[in-house]
Amino acid sequence: MTRQSRVLVVDADTDTLTRTTSALQQADEFSVLTASDTDAALDRLDETTDSPIDCIVTEHRPPSVDAFALADVVRKDETTPVVFFTAHGDEQLAGDALAAGVDGYLPNTGIEDDYDRLRARVSDAVETRSRQTARADRFEHYRAIVETMLDGAHIIDETGERVYFNSRSSVVHDMDTDRLESDAPDVFVEMGIMSQSELDHYQRVTREILDGERETARVEMTLALPNDGERTVEVRLTRLDEDRLRGVVGTTRDITERVAAEQELAARNEQLTNLARFFSHDLRNPLNVATGYAELARQTGADEHFDRLEDALDRMDGLVDDVLTLTTQRSTNLDRTPLSLASLVRRAWETVETGDAALVVETDRTVHADEGLVRRLFENLFRNSVEHGSTGSRTQSDDSVEHGAPSTTVTVRDVDGGVAIDDDGDGFPEDHEGLLDLGVSGNGGTGLGLAIVAENADAHGWNVVLEESPSGGARVRLDFTEDDGVEALPPTNESSESVASR
Repeated sequence: MTRQSRVLVVDADTDTLTRTTSALQQADEFSVLTASDTDAALDRLDETTDSPIDCIVTEHRPPSVDAFALADVVRKDETTPVVFFTAHGDEQLAGDALAAGVDGYLPNTGIEDDYDRLRARVSDAVETRSRQTARADRFEHYRAIVETMLDGAHIIDETGERVYFNSRSSVVHDMDTDRLESDAPDVFVEMGIMSQSELDHYQRVTREILDGERETARVEMTLALPNDGERTVEVRLTRLDEDRLRGVVGTTRDITERVAAEQELAARNEQLTNLARFFSHDLRNPLNVATGYAELARQTGADEHFDRLEDALDRMDGLVDDVLTLTTQRSTNLDRTPLSLASLVRRAWETVETGDAALVVETDRTVHADEGLVRRLFENLFRNSVEHGSTGSRTQSDDSVEHGAPSTTVTVRDVDGGVAIDDDGDGFPEDHEGLLDLGVSGNGGTGLGLAIVAENADAHGWNVVLEESPSGGARVRLDFTEDDGVEALPPTNESSESVASR
């Protein structure tokens, strides 16, 4: 025999109490207890702890019957539904009752239709609360497990409804668990935490697990979290199929640092692959040259062969320095300080073998950057201009060279949004795509100089563009980003000066 639901009816009016009790007892599913005021109702609840009340039907007629006070007491155990059934209500009372979280509000005008609605509402409230209680008991074991997790975790029942989020999820999403359980995951799209496409993918995978198409899955997505900003997370979904629970448990782990490390490792591996190609080709050339001139020097003893041998060895030494720069520098943690660009480029110029080339500085910028990386960047730009530009100063006459005119002039000047390094040489080849990549050279060089420039600029978030200079030579433009703290200082006597080489 099916157990009858125990209903407590509270009403100070004896006639109304009797009619309500009789109406409920017409349905065999209810067993009715009564109370004439709030205190008596609370006593009834205390007396029935072994056989708990399944639903309370109460009038609201203060001070003897205060339905709100009764609901407040009952709400503490969150198990007994409360239905307001009042002959003295109005819209204000109805709104207050629903705002208080009661399980139903029905007017009592004394007609049979009112009692039909009451029986249906009580039956529905008892069934709903019973289902919720059973589900809570069923998930209690898993709640205890996921609540101890340091990662965000949630439980999904067999219908696809998210029924539990642990406290870590509440902290991560800056949202209480009640709202998470009622509104997630759609609320994440509304708040901009995740995109609709990512939600669709996540729900599709969840459905596949619930349908038994797979046991586990990992879904990677990017979330814009309220307190932590943009993070990459991995949601691991695991199917649960036991007597006590059928559904899915999901755990969300922040993998932002891991993804960044994997990306850096992939970039380094690609760099090592390129270096291997470089060593097999570009470094072999000066090595073969050195070997050949060493043999000639041994046979003839001529100074010119030793000079050529020394040149080849110097070239190899420069290549090794460049390789060390690319493989040992770590640009993820920059030591940014305010730097005078004019002073920095002059110091970089002084460390490069520039022959009779000249430097012109037309910038008064200050840039917040890592001094070592930026200085290395300019050293490589200057070396590139001098080595490849000096052969192309075709506009100079022999007479001008004899009278001390520089073979190459390199100009560092401000441009909109950044700075340009111009020379008056031959310029870049027409097809200069890829010159910033490791091992790619336009004029027989090593392909390392511009690769170092590109890497050091990228470390600062700057963009490198290869163009033609105003004189028809090569221009390398550095485009600074808005948040680099780049600013212009009042002109100093350092700017717009021409500096001859040593």
